[in-house]
Formats: sequence, C-alpha cells, structure tokens
Amino acid sequence: MFGKQHCPVFIFGNNHELLTYSPRTRRSLEAHGIPKGQIGVLNLDSLPIQNLEGEAAWFIQAGAWLPTRPATAVTVLSMPLPSASGRPICALGITVLPSNERTLVEAECGVWRTLLQESCGHIESANELGVRLPTPRSFFLTPQLISQFCLSLNRGLSVAESIRGLVVSPDSRTIHWHAFDVHFEPRLRIAQVITSLQRGGAERIAIDLHENLPPSKHQTLLLSLGAPGRQAFEKPTRTVDLSQLGLNRESRLERCKRECKDFAADLVHTHLLRNSELESLSESGIPITMTIHNTKSGWQDRLNGLKKDVVVLMVACSLAVEQEVHGDVNDIPIRTVWNGIKLPSSNSASGELLQREDTDFVLTAIANPRPQKRLERLPGIAAELQRQVRLSGSDRRVKLLIAGEASKDNELAKVSLETLSSAIAECGIESQIELLGPVTDISELLSRTDCLVSAAAHEGLSLAHLEALACNVPVVATDVGGTREIALKCSGLKLVNVEATSEEFANALLDVTRAPKQNFSDAIQRDFSNTAMTAAYSRLYQRAISSQSRGTGSGLLLVINNFSTGGAQTSARRLLTGLRAKGVAVRAVVLEEAQDFPTVGRQSLAFKGIDVMVLPCAGTIDPLIAIQPLLTSIDRDPPHRIVFWNAISEYKLLIADSVWGIPIVDVSPGEMLYSSFDRYWNRTRPGLAYRNGRDYGRRLSKVVVKYDAERATAESYFGTEVHVVRNGVSIKPAVNLLQPKPQVLIGTVARISQQKKLEELIGAIRLAQDRLPSCRIQIVGGVERGSDAYSTHLRELGQGLPIEWIGEKEDPSEYLATWDVFVLISEPAGCPNAGLEAMSHGLPLVATDAGGASEQVVNDVNGILVPRGDVQRLANAIVQLANDPLLRDRYGTASRHRASTHFGEDRMIEEYARVFGV
Repeated sequence: MFGKQHCPVFIFGNNHELLTYSPRTRRSLEAHGIPKGQIGVLNLDSLPIQNLEGEAAWFIQAGAWLPTRPATAVTVLSMPLPSASGRPICALGITVLPSNERTLVEAECGVWRTLLQESCGHIESANELGVRLPTPRSFFLTPQLISQFCLSLNRGLSVAESIRGLVVSPDSRTIHWHAFDVHFEPRLRIAQVITSLQRGGAERIAIDLHENLPPSKHQTLLLSLGAPGRQAFEKPTRTVDLSQLGLNRESRLERCKRECKDFAADLVHTHLLRNSELESLSESGIPITMTIHNTKSGWQDRLNGLKKDVVVLMVACSLAVEQEVHGDVNDIPIRTVWNGIKLPSSNSASGELLQREDTDFVLTAIANPRPQKRLERLPGIAAELQRQVRLSGSDRRVKLLIAGEASKDNELAKVSLETLSSAIAECGIESQIELLGPVTDISELLSRTDCLVSAAAHEGLSLAHLEALACNVPVVATDVGGTREIALKCSGLKLVNVEATSEEFANALLDVTRAPKQNFSDAIQRDFSNTAMTAAYSRLYQRAISSQSRGTGSGLLLVINNFSTGGAQTSARRLLTGLRAKGVAVRAVVLEEAQDFPTVGRQSLAFKGIDVMVLPCAGTIDPLIAIQPLLTSIDRDPPHRIVFWNAISEYKLLIADSVWGIPIVDVSPGEMLYSSFDRYWNRTRPGLAYRNGRDYGRRLSKVVVKYDAERATAESYFGTEVHVVRNGVSIKPAVNLLQPKPQVLIGTVARISQQKKLEELIGAIRLAQDRLPSCRIQIVGGVERGSDAYSTHLRELGQGLPIEWIGEKEDPSEYLATWDVFVLISEPAGCPNAGLEAMSHGLPLVATDAGGASEQVVNDVNGILVPRGDVQRLANAIVQLANDPLLRDRYGTASRHRASTHFGEDRMIEEYARVFGV
C-alpha cells in the first residue's frame, strides 16, 4: 500500500495557492491513508529550491484532490514499479472532471484524454505525435529526476516546463499512472448547509449566495438538512436535499459531512444550525463559518455554549447582532456582512394580488407569523391610523395587508395566528384587513403599497425592509436589531420605539407618507444589494480559509502611509530601529510610496536591514486589491502585533476587517485621526459595515495616544483600551543662547501645509516687527503634496518680512543649533517631534496650547504657551523672548532637561515594547 511505502508527498504551489488551496489537498491525501508525516510543502516562491534528495516522491498541486474511491480500494495508491529498462520514471496523473460538475479546467481535462488516446499511455511518444503536454497537477519522480526537476525550477522554469523537459528526455521513461489521477479546481469550493429551503430570510440569503457568488472565484454546493415547514423556495441547481433520503436527522447530518468531503469543500458555511450540529460537522476537518441571522432572542442556542475551534468565523447580519455576539463569545472571530437583496427590475411582472381604490391608504406587513413579529399589534395600528385620517377630514380608507405563512406543526406560529385573529376581531376595521398568506411576487405587492410597517420585537436585518425601500416604498419599523443601520443609510425608513403606542405608529406613518416622494433604491443598491453582500462574503471566505494555514506570529508589522520627512514618520523610524536593536523582529508596509522611488526614510530603514513592503500607491488602485499582497504576507509570516501608524482610514478598516487572531493597535497622530475617520464615515465604502469609531474599535486590541489629554477622547471615540506613549528624542549638544549675535534667529520646522498654521506665524511677525530686534525668521520644511497654492499664498503674506524659506531638510539640526527661539503652532498636534527636537537642543519655545504641545511646554518654565488662534498673544510672546537673552537661556536649559527626563527616545521605545507585548 502507498502509505506503508513511506514515499514523501509534496504539495506544491506559490504562496497564495498554498495558503488557500493546500488544506483541501491535504485533507484529501489524509482521507486516502497518507500519514500527515509524509506530506510536505514545496513553495515555488521560495527560491532557490533545495534539491529534494533521497527517495522517490509524489508531487501534487495545491487545489488538486483525489477522486472518491471505495474505502476498500486502498491498493490503487500503489507506486509504479521500476522500469525494466532501468530508466528513471516520471509517472503522470491526469486531470479528470469531478462527476456532475463543470469546472474551469474542462479544456485541460479534454487535452489529457486526447493525449492518452493518441499515445496509448506512453506519454513520451506525445512529443512525436505533436500533442502539447497539459499542465501536470500530479506526478511521481524517481530520485534522479527530482534533482533535474529542482534544477529547472531554480533556473526560472515553471513546473509545466520542467516536467515537459523530463518527458521529452530520452534518459527517462514517462507513463500514465492511474493512481495519481486528480481533480483540480482553481476556485474556492464553498458548501452551504441550511436547515431547510422553506421561505424565510436566512434561506433566501443562503440561496442568493449559492447562486450569485462570482462563478470565476467559487464553485458552490447547497445542502438542505430538513423538510420545509411552509412553502419552499424553488430548489436551485447544485443542491442536495437530504430530507428526501428518509433518514433521521443524525443520519442526514452524517450524510451531509460525506457530501462536503466528496465535494472537496474548502469551507462549510452554515445557517440556523444548532451547536451540536456544528460540532458534528466540524469533525470533517473542513473549516466552518456560520451566519447569525438574528439578535440574541432569536438564536437557536446560546453561542457561549459553542465549543472553541468548532467555528473559524462567525458572520453577523448586522452590527447590532455582532454587538450581542461579542457579549456572549470572546474567542471566535466575528465580522458583519449586511444582508443584501436582488434589486427589483423596472418591468416587474404584473398581477392582481389585491383590489384597491385610488384613495386607499395601503399598509403592508411582510412577516411569517411568529411571536417576535408581534403581528397582533398591527390591527390596532391600522385602526388608529384610520381614526387620525378621518380626524384630518380625509375620506381615505386604510387597508392592512399581511403577507406571510405559518410553519406547519409549529405551536408558536399557531399562537401568533390566534392572537392576530383576536386582534383583528377587536380592531373595528375587520373588513379592511387581508391575510394574504404566502406571496411569491413581493415587488408586485409593494407596487400597490403606501408604506411597509413592522412592529417586530427583535430583528437581525430585515429583507422585507430592504425590498420595500428598493421599490421606493417608505418603511415605519421598530428600532430593533439592524433596522437602525438601514435607517442611517436610507432616509425612507422611520424608526419608532419598540414599545411605541398605536398612536405613535400612526403619527409616524402619516409623516412618511406626507413626505415628498424620494428615490430610496440608490441607497439600498449601494450597501444592501446582493452584489455588495456576495462580494463581502467572498472576501471573508478567502480570509477564513487562509487564516487556518497561519502559524504562530512573531515580531511587529507597522503600517504607515510613507516614510517621507515628517514627525510621525521620524517617530516610526526611531521605533522600528530601536526595537530591532532590542532583538525584536520588525517590518513595515507603506501605502503611498512608489516601489522604484524610495523616500530617504525607506532607504534609511533598508540600510539598517529593516524590510519595508511597498503596496500599489494609494489612489492608483482599489484599496481592497492593493492590500492583497500584504494579507498574503501576513498569512505566510504572521506578526505578533500589527500597528497602524498614521495610515489611511479605509486601508486600516479593510486590513482590520480581513485579519483576526493577530492583535491590532492604532497609534493616534492626534486630532487628524478623528477628523480622517469622520470624513470616512460620510463616504463609507459600499457594503463595508462600519458606521463609527466604536464599530472600528471592536477590531482593535488597543489604541495609543501621544498625550494625556487625548486619552478620554480616544476612549469615547473607539470604546477600547487606550494607552499614552509620548514621542521620544535623543538629546543633542546644547545651544549657547548667551553668545552675542548680530541677529536673533527665530525658526520653526513645519511642512508647508494648512494644518501647520504658518499664516498665524507670518501674521504674528507682521504685528511684532516694530518691537523686534534685528532678526531673521527661518522656516524649514518642504511643500506638502497638494499645497502648492497654499505655499504661494504664504509667500505673498510674508512679502517685506525677514522670512527665509529654507525648504525640506532630512535633518534640520544644523538650523536648530543656530536658532535662539523656536515657534511651534501646528494644529492638530499629537506630540510634535519638531518641538521635542527644539527642546533637545536646549531652545526656548513659543507654542500654541494645542494637543501634546501643551505637555511639552510648561508655561514660564521652558517657554511660553499662548491660546490657539490668538495671533496677538503669539506676537507678544515672540517679542518677549527675542528681547530677553537671559530668559531665553533659562527657558532653554529647562527645555533640554525636560526633554531628557520626560521625552527620551529610550523611554519611548521601552513603553511601546511594553504596550505591544514584544
């Protein structure tokens, strides 16, 4: 038997293939009796490949799997016998199609069949026949050929080219060996398991995913465990209805596991299953993700009863559901994907579902009878609405239409119908209420509706609400579950309190129907369409599978926009260099640099041996595509901690949403952090379910701020653990401020950017010029991208003043060592490095009382603090220091001492190491 012969098996592929598809291949090999210890990996991205000396070996591409065989047929995995001619053997397995499937490699399978027919199984004769050898997904090599194979790979040849070279060589014998035949699929294979296909929201989501996941990326299988309790959806293709087998639930579950294995699923996505069923499915070894379709009151089981490692990822249908899961489960990753719908076509099928007069005020409720839907409240709401309509002098007739079907043999559904019937009898408008039962054409029903109404006690994220809004029908609904999330995106949904009275409901209904007609469908299409939903699930499937291949993390990965000149960049470089000196493995990734044009900062890090990955420059490509190389790198070589350091908000959200199991820390650069996020919340990425800082904060383990006063702001904004770590600086030789000079030199270091408020400095100098001694004002800093007009404006403002525009300097120390006064007025400010550098040189400071500058400068100790925006006070402070050398010397001495005791570079690095746990 193959397994007993201890022949090594190598799964080969590039980084992405190994991370994504090798688990599928490994499970297949193990299921066919190959011991784990015999299975290795050949990474084609890790050149040079060392010669795999020793015994013969079988090579199988990541993504291939063995055809299903009877359990007794283990002998089919025997190895080829030695060649009678003594030539080394190359035994090829061909690519065959899975039964009843169409795959992306059908053409390849056909070429293999033709090749075997024309060569009669002697593959080396294929060269003479002129048939091109297809890409080999599975092959066996004896030791002599393995050496040649590895040599070819190291010369830059592909696997296909390397094997073709062996096939045509007269020194080897190539044969087809049936035992190595494989199926191959370059797509994710997703099996969804649902309790039944009865009409309902969760079932609709499962079917839509099954039918609408991009076929270029996914092959799908839908498995239904049980018989429907009410009218069922039409069964899609590639569906296995296990309820037709006549087995009990436990036997059907066992059959479900077998179907998932035979399908070679990369991931099983479950809906509405109980904990015990999930635990049973997990025994297949295939990773499981589950969607949670309701808030806690609607859960099948308490999620905290779910055993760890049964589910690799939970997906909530709304942020409200995710928040409740966080309260129950701490050790299973969870993400939110908003439910999506198929948007109605402009030419929906017509049908007379009801008769109405033009004056009818038609309310519609779409809900299968269940206690949480509180249908019994609707007749009273309709009656109150009718009363208010008549009081207003209108003769419009209110009609209430309730569409939905009770599950058979469900006692709670029966109770719900009974209470609804009693409420109808008591409302006084029985003739104006219709129970429509199951309705298949929802668009037609909504086309005859003035307003959708929902009095639900709890909700995940209602498809009925989305369908109504997509048809431009306003909605009045209780503020439960994800309903508020829809309302924040679409003005057509009006919220009422979950305990709202009939009168409050009626008032809300009148408000929305009196409002001018609006187009709500655009908002729904943007965030709640099938397209947005399937794209989000597709991304998370990939991440859930790849995360299973991830090893234990080490070191630190820092994500930053760039390493150009600037305070944040300087601190990042100091941190990376300092941690590396302490033996911590560090690396970085930049979002806004060009690969071929490194900044001086990136060059400096490379010189010190610190690796910096360069992603496609932000603004040139979709961020979701741009971060894929980073995600692959994280999966292949996971860090112990990921640190966001003044990075673009959308990139941070996408990375944080795509990575779990690795703690993430966001380091605040000051007020810019919040303003950047606030801008993002106003233009969020379609379908990405984040609305505010607290939604993002759930993805973080910690936030770091640069000064004490910011801690409370960060805690409130992100709702997570916050630490204070001030920037650090090395102490420089002191400036002699008492040495007589012909002119007083006043300087600042600031990029030419509106955030730096340099117009205030120019204004202060103009106000102070008649009271200043002979002086020059030097401004060191380059023009920030997009600030050319601002730079021109500043030069115009400074006409006639003794101002020198020095430009960008990588190290401004040569100027700091000559200055007498340093002015710091940039806003918003975290813990400005420019101020620390000035202090380390022993300079007195004039600073605006903003951000961390107010903690660097102690008024009348090492400088003068002035209120933000007060140009007159700024002018007065500059005049005071320019005319008093003794005061400058006293402040300068105190500055250097304060930099040494409170803002040392070693202290900063130690504090970050403690916070990061590295």
